[in-house]
Amino acid sequence: MSTSLRPGALTHTDTASSTLANIGPAFSIYVTIGAMAELGGYASVYTIILAGAVSLVLSGLLGSYANRLPVAGSYVQYVYQCLGQRFSTFAALMIFAGTVFEFGAVSSAIGRFTAAAIAATGLPVQIPYPILSAMMIALVIFLVRRGVKLAARWTIAALAFEIAALTVFIVFGFIHARDAHALVWSRLNPAHIPHLWTAIAASFPVVFFLFMGWDNSASLAEETVEARHAVRKSAVAGTILSGILYLLTTVIVLMLQSLRTTASQAFPFANISEHLLVGLVVLIFISSVTSTFGALLAMVNARSRILFGSGRSRVLPARLSELSNARTPTTSLYALAVPGSIIMLGGYFLHLQQIVGLLAGVGTLYFMMIYALTAFLFPLFIKKCREPIQPVRHVAIPYVVGLVLMVPMYATLVPGPVPSLVTVVIVLTSLALFAAFALVWRPAEIAETP
Repeated sequence: MSTSLRPGALTHTDTASSTLANIGPAFSIYVTIGAMAELGGYASVYTIILAGAVSLVLSGLLGSYANRLPVAGSYVQYVYQCLGQRFSTFAALMIFAGTVFEFGAVSSAIGRFTAAAIAATGLPVQIPYPILSAMMIALVIFLVRRGVKLAARWTIAALAFEIAALTVFIVFGFIHARDAHALVWSRLNPAHIPHLWTAIAASFPVVFFLFMGWDNSASLAEETVEARHAVRKSAVAGTILSGILYLLTTVIVLMLQSLRTTASQAFPFANISEHLLVGLVVLIFISSVTSTFGALLAMVNARSRILFGSGRSRVLPARLSELSNARTPTTSLYALAVPGSIIMLGGYFLHLQQIVGLLAGVGTLYFMMIYALTAFLFPLFIKKCREPIQPVRHVAIPYVVGLVLMVPMYATLVPGPVPSLVTVVIVLTSLALFAAFALVWRPAEIAETP
């Protein structure tokens, strides 16, 4: 059985587009702008800058890892090199769990957005959103199975429509705000924002979710031309471009509506678009579908390769490394899609209105743990590579970023509202199970990292 992916199948444009699509600017704005207004108010603008800076440093850190070890297993293989099989198994299970929860969140959102887009077109059709979600999931599975290049092309197409719609919103938004004299820049003056740092800390977990997906390119490294350089370029470019879109969009929303109104609406971005783009609002609704679809496709395409790499190196069961005739990781694909779909359906039948936010929060928490772990392990990784350690570049910067990530992790885990308590129970229970599995798991054979 072949355990080799298709080398050189992707260009730098493919991986950069996949990274930005995985971040999903339109999707992220749709589901978080209300929470940002409620938790951070006008300070959300500065939270975006801080979260973008942290993501940018993490992008550079990931590029440094991939420059030395460009493999599909990405984080799992980095932990394996530093701490061995047990810790890498624990890390792989956290990535698996985080992806399943994010899959449930994104697949739930795409069904809702598709139903809203159908309603916006005026068609007299009402389809329960799980059916629409299932149709999109089936299309994603089909594309990923057919090959990484085909999936990348669909990702680029979805991303192009999303970027075009956001650009139209930003241009019309600033024109309308200027004509209505709504651009009151003094609102964003840090001196006029009460409890600035408290607001930034409160909104950081939500805002950090906006940038999730910047690490997509590392999982595609084995299939990318000149992967040692492509990973860093794609991660950094995706982070910068998405950060610019978030800043401009957030400023428009905060200028055109009061904080109370924005925080009270389920989808304030859509509500503003209805008043701002009369006659073109259907484009915004369609962009929410294409953005969510692109994010789901890029996420599954990349994360299935992390599971594939984990199975190939026997960090997880070897069956996860099985490939189709198109040399795509089919078993890993279904290992993510099946439980993620079950969670999506569970949220529907239990009538959980906040299912998207809850699942996204839990999934993001797992990945924040992985990011912090790899940041703290970076000096050890450099030592394993037999390179001289530079105190600032290899120790101080990664450790500062790792410590900053402790803030959103703490804010997510502190029991308060019911969703936070549910998050605590889910995360602590799963971590205990992951640790137990990592202690007892003994692969029949050990495979070397390619």
